[in-house]
Amino acid sequence: DETFAAEYVANPMMPFTPEEALEIARGHDPYFAPGEGIHYSDTNTIIAGKIAEQLTGASLPDLLVERIFAPELLHSTSFPVNDPTMPEPYLSGYTPPAGDRPMANATESNPDVGWAAGAMISNLDDLRVWVELLATGALLSPETQAARMDFTPMAEGSPVRYGLGIMELLGFYGHNGGIAGYSTIMLHDPGDGTTIVIATNLSDEHGGGADSIALGLIQLLMPERIPGSSTPLASPAASPVSS
Repeated sequence: DETFAAEYVANPMMPFTPEEALEIARGHDPYFAPGEGIHYSDTNTIIAGKIAEQLTGASLPDLLVERIFAPELLHSTSFPVNDPTMPEPYLSGYTPPAGDRPMANATESNPDVGWAAGAMISNLDDLRVWVELLATGALLSPETQAARMDFTPMAEGSPVRYGLGIMELLGFYGHNGGIAGYSTIMLHDPGDGTTIVIATNLSDEHGGGADSIALGLIQLLMPERIPGSSTPLASPAASPVSS
């Protein structure tokens, strides 16, 4: 929703709840009939978070701590609730100037805006650990991981394919994300063990630069992965970016 995204970038502390996110989604027509297309939406992940709470009777923050953060030793990862304070040390985030809007510090924002779609605080080390677990299916049964890795192209001409909460980019598996002030991408190739984790501290409602940097690194260091390697690839405009 472009209106909400612009309002959030202008005021990262705006009050917001998962229920309000779902209400915004209900106000829009479907992109296509069920089964006839693909479109990335954070709304789907918010719905998944609400389902997890209903099935377990536990809050999503508690589920993440008990089932992922603690057992996988993600000591620098948290799911803040109603607390915009960043744990030190942290990277300050900024939104770029646009029109009459000046550059602004967006380091602290209402974490409820992203909720299950990515309202987490982490660091590069934890993202490296997590993307390796994600790409190898270490936390899932082989059957569930196989279903998750059933990829569909995001758009014609895009190098990105998407599965169930995981993306594939030129033989790497992982995910990207963005929120006011920040953009990130984490990628892992289980075949050769290569991992790429990038964070940038400049992002607005149109995303940030982490995706483009990752593509540039792959093209520079692993040109054999690029179809027609002499031709530069543009950033995957259809790739999922949380907002």
